[in-house]
Amino acid sequence: MNERVVRLAFIPLLGALLAIFALSAYMGVTTGYTYGQEIRLETYSALAKGLGAVLGAGLFALIIVAHSLRMKEDQLQKRLIHWLEWKGQWAAKKWDEDMERALEERIRSDEESEGGEVAEVLDERRALARLRRYSTRLFALPVAALAAIVAISFWAVPAAGGFLENLSALNTTFIFMISYGTPVALGALFTAFVVVLKE
Repeated sequence: MNERVVRLAFIPLLGALLAIFALSAYMGVTTGYTYGQEIRLETYSALAKGLGAVLGAGLFALIIVAHSLRMKEDQLQKRLIHWLEWKGQWAAKKWDEDMERALEERIRSDEESEGGEVAEVLDERRALARLRRYSTRLFALPVAALAAIVAISFWAVPAAGGFLENLSALNTTFIFMISYGTPVALGALFTAFVVVLKE
């Protein structure tokens, strides 16, 4: 998994989702479109029912990716803690910044060859921590967008009859947002799967 690719993939996906939301608001205010109650109910209810499973799958993938990378990171941390203990230095059972500093000092002062090997393990742990952060952020973006679409759809189903009848600009904004935002959010989720899980 390439950390740089995972980090940079977030920017265009965020830009696409923000553009959809901004264009939806613009279209809702400027076009004067109005949708009948039947179209409103069908649109909102279809997305509320259809996207629930996809949202659940995206959330599950987010949890799995974060947990998997966290487990690898924990394994490396345990190796580093054992090395400190083997060197006769006290080490807490849980990783923290103080332990990382102590480890760095011990590596610098260690004249034996394994100091370099331990430094590589420490660098690998740091890289995994960054990768976990970027991967979690990348998956969280489409999951949050889908959650917003599902929440709007569920809210709008009972509101489609009276409340949204009198607020056509808001209704048009919502319809554009969920209609065009859904494929973009699904595409972002698919991209996150490909980028994070391809290796």
